[in-house]
Amino acid sequence: MRSPSKIALWAAISACALCACPTPEPVAPDAGGEDDAGTQSGPPQIIGLVPTEGPLEGGTSVFITGDDFVDGATVRFGDAPATEVTVTSARRISAKAPAGATPGPVDVTVTNPDGASATLERAFTYAAPPAAMVTEAKMVGPAVLTDESGADPVTFMVRADVEVPTVTDGTGQGEGVLAEVGVAPWSSGLMLDQFTWSAATWEADTPGNAARDRYVAAVPVPGVGSGPPREYAVAFRFSTNGSAWVIADLDGSANGTSIAELQKLRVDSNRVDWCKLGGQQVTAPPNVTLEVGQAGPTIYAQFYEAGVTDKSGPGAGIEAQLGYGDPADDPSSWTWVNAAYNVDTGGGANDEYQAVLPNPGEGTYAFAYRARIAGGPWRYCDADGSGVGATGFEIDQAGTLQVGAATVDKCKLQFPPTLETRTGVTSAAIYGWIWEAGITDSAGPGPNVQAEVGFGPAGTPPTDPAWQWTPTTYNEDKDNGQADEYQATITGPAPGSYDYAYRFSIAGGPKTYCDLDGSDVGGFSSSQAGKLTSKAVGIDECTLVGPGTYQVVAGQSSPPIAARVAALTVTDGVGQGAGVTAELGYGPPGTTPDASGWTWVTATYAADADMNQTDEYTATISPAALGTWKVAYRFRYQGGAPVYCDLDGSANGWSEPQAPTLSLVPACQLSLVSTPGGTTPVTSMDSGDPIEVTARLMIPGVTSQPGAAPNVRAQVGVGTAGTDATQGTGWGWADATFSMDDTVSGEDVWAVTVHPAYTGSRAVSFRFSADNGTTWSYCDLDGNATGGYSVSQQADLTVNPHTELDWCNLQFPSTLTQQTGTTMPTTVYGQVYEPGLSNTMGSENAFVAELGYGAESEDPGVAWTWVPATFNVFFGNNNEYQASFPPGVPPGMYSYAFRFRLASGTKWCFGDLDGSSIGGFSGMTNIGQATVTP
Repeated sequence: MRSPSKIALWAAISACALCACPTPEPVAPDAGGEDDAGTQSGPPQIIGLVPTEGPLEGGTSVFITGDDFVDGATVRFGDAPATEVTVTSARRISAKAPAGATPGPVDVTVTNPDGASATLERAFTYAAPPAAMVTEAKMVGPAVLTDESGADPVTFMVRADVEVPTVTDGTGQGEGVLAEVGVAPWSSGLMLDQFTWSAATWEADTPGNAARDRYVAAVPVPGVGSGPPREYAVAFRFSTNGSAWVIADLDGSANGTSIAELQKLRVDSNRVDWCKLGGQQVTAPPNVTLEVGQAGPTIYAQFYEAGVTDKSGPGAGIEAQLGYGDPADDPSSWTWVNAAYNVDTGGGANDEYQAVLPNPGEGTYAFAYRARIAGGPWRYCDADGSGVGATGFEIDQAGTLQVGAATVDKCKLQFPPTLETRTGVTSAAIYGWIWEAGITDSAGPGPNVQAEVGFGPAGTPPTDPAWQWTPTTYNEDKDNGQADEYQATITGPAPGSYDYAYRFSIAGGPKTYCDLDGSDVGGFSSSQAGKLTSKAVGIDECTLVGPGTYQVVAGQSSPPIAARVAALTVTDGVGQGAGVTAELGYGPPGTTPDASGWTWVTATYAADADMNQTDEYTATISPAALGTWKVAYRFRYQGGAPVYCDLDGSANGWSEPQAPTLSLVPACQLSLVSTPGGTTPVTSMDSGDPIEVTARLMIPGVTSQPGAAPNVRAQVGVGTAGTDATQGTGWGWADATFSMDDTVSGEDVWAVTVHPAYTGSRAVSFRFSADNGTTWSYCDLDGNATGGYSVSQQADLTVNPHTELDWCNLQFPSTLTQQTGTTMPTTVYGQVYEPGLSNTMGSENAFVAELGYGAESEDPGVAWTWVPATFNVFFGNNNEYQASFPPGVPPGMYSYAFRFRLASGTKWCFGDLDGSSIGGFSGMTNIGQATVTP
């Protein structure tokens, strides 16, 4: 802290601040002419000083004017020598005033080196430092200090901070500060003269504020034993002179002292240290809404007692109760029920208790917890925790319980939204849900719930006397345990249309009617009622099951063809429904199944289907002649009128587009893939090499006749290995021709030679049509009569890059666009290279060149169209050929390429844009792309 010299320094600094530091050099009074220092005509004389006043700690720059000043002269202020003395002339001396001993005037003496001197009495005044003043005094700590230890007396440690500029700032205790603490019994009319004061002691510099000192005092007050709590007011006061005091309160003395801002000491008997209504987190006070008869929820509270609840398990001696009552009444008069220990909370520091909140009947109540230890006084607990707020427990922080009349919160007709019944037959189950807080949200059926299902004429309200109601039974908990589900069946009424619904009540209270969107959405609405249709027993619905097309090889039966039939109360059980008969039929397209041209066979029961709601029947058919037929099922109940079925069911009647199609096709087999005229199967070849594909066809009574069977068309297909030729994607097809009769087997043999172009893993297939291409029979290696057509029975073929010619390509352009029918078609160029042959005189006709176009997905050597190309020029080592893209090609998108072979050869080199020697011939974007516009 500052010494008196530091205080003087503060005064000088303050004076400096008042005159706008830094202080300008004083200007000495004019003492006449200037003579050089050192010239002396007599003893020195002092006329005056500037300035004439300075701080007690010295350091003031002073100019002394007079006469006969000699270099080397000294200056004294009182008895103290000045510093930095400079004789600037015989008439002027500058010097620094030394520190003064006491405030007040002193003499100033100038002494020349010869001992001659002059004194100006009371020439300089030392100013007293400003008086130390308390600028702020503030109590430290909470508004209320509470002791519930039960001790007598009780001692509270209280603290306050004080600020005295230049005194308390810095390190250590400020000198000259007096501090006292006062205490008085608390009352609303408390006056400061009622306080008893005693000395306080310096404790430390105020943490975080070096300008202040902190003082502390021990304040003893009497204990209360088992009596009511007592409260005291406590204050600090500070002075620098012992006569003028500044009172400290909680918000500081700068704005004056207020009794309301004094710290309060509260002395109570041994109560639970802390408690709170609710869970571990401080939340808004709980609000509970119940209905009469509804069970209340479990309410929790937290308790803390040092050395008791901070041990594992329930703290010894803790007693807790949950209470409710009129908010206007003292809580001690409420109804209280015992609570039970639940778990340790708060990291093990607290005990949590629980109790079920009673339902006292209709009305509004407050509720809270209370606790005590060892039979001591109760501490009442609200939602923000005891001790929070002016009085600890506050009624606006208590819970609120509202109990109303018993009504259904919500109910709903859950399922089904529609229902079909048969007259006199028990219906399927009808389900309804009810939500009632405190009743249906516990396991099992909620108490006092009445549930009924009813039906009445369509469009009438459920309160209409024509409605018939049936009691229901509890089924199970729903909606995560929040709702109870009920179920019941009804007996099918007379044929007609009806509405149905649920109704619920609680403990004989008013009934709530429930529709499909729930009673909470606009109440009951006939449009949201369940829709009931009652009919006489019979065939309700039948549906063909399976694909829309069947292909049957001549001489074989179809695969099993299935249909399902629904007859309510007949097929909706386990096993075959009694009284149902089924038939499968086929007939000519363009006719209905009730026509005389249809053939019918009896179907047999196969299995239950659709979760036992329908019965499934199956049968097979074997048309006698090649061709296409429509297929249908028909069902009867107890010999009644037939119901005809198609793929989308009988409900909308039989429709030919919804009837499956069955085709009886000839038997065929892919017999050989070989070199032309060969008999050994080929599985590997070079791109463009010729292969011959042979297949056999058998039509009973037709192919056994000499020559090709009439109206038969045959094709060979080449596509990507592993893909299904019957699906068409990625396969190219070429027409085959009749080759010979096999008189032994009665089969026709067909063959064709193709030149597969695309390299990689390929597959070969064959197909026949007996109706000139309208429908096709696909043939694999083991024949379509053996398990139908199978991808695994396609002939696999590996196509390697071309080797006959050294190189060929599609030269230019890579794309083209032309109009169909144009008179100026686009010229396309291709080149070929063969060492020793190309680019030699006479080699123009040594090669055959063609331009081809078609779909990129189809193999160019099988399915494309090719036109001749003519020699153009020798180009480097190559021969270049050209051809016009045909002008008659229909509009569309096409791919195109060149191919070459030796004039004497049969192996084609297919040329793409990067040439046949790079990556083989693979199509995709490496071939030309043509756009033909209309």
